[in-house]
Amino acid sequence: MKNKIVIVTGASSGIGKATALRFAQKGAHLVLAARSVAKLNILSEQLTPFGIEVLIVPTDVSKEADCQNLMNKALEKFGRIDVPLGQVIRLLRGETNLPLSGGPDLLRAIYFEKKEDTYQAIAGDCYFQLVEWSSEGDLNAWSIHQYGASTANKSSKHYDSQSSTFSKHQMKQIRPLSDTSFLNLKQK
Repeated sequence: MKNKIVIVTGASSGIGKATALRFAQKGAHLVLAARSVAKLNILSEQLTPFGIEVLIVPTDVSKEADCQNLMNKALEKFGRIDVPLGQVIRLLRGETNLPLSGGPDLLRAIYFEKKEDTYQAIAGDCYFQLVEWSSEGDLNAWSIHQYGASTANKSSKHYDSQSSTFSKHQMKQIRPLSDTSFLNLKQK
């Protein structure tokens, strides 16, 4: 890892901070990204003994413009990025092998195990569902799961049917039930 250029998101605390420290110990130059510049400055000072270059880029990873700025600043300073997390962290499910970003602290509860040169998702559950009702009473809902609707049956087409969408940070629309009478239920 010596002299590699690595972007670490969520670097102000938790797994992100631990990741930054580990890469620094290995001699990688770091681009530290998080919302808290004050915490990133403290971390940068802690990294001084490792003799590496550090770039701090305030970033909210939920904002596409911030992510683009992060990439631009990293490339402007270092000219390259050597370790995209998607090459290191993989979602393996049946025949599916997809890149994942971040760790368990990035809107997901997936835990990894090191296997050869990658970290492979081994456990966790990341079911998310968003529900929206319009002022006219129309229901819209979206969901995503890192695997699919059939988590135990490896021969099912739904064993890994949502993995690709999950890997791309996308959700799928759920169609409302044809019988929506449950929406009119009153609480007692």
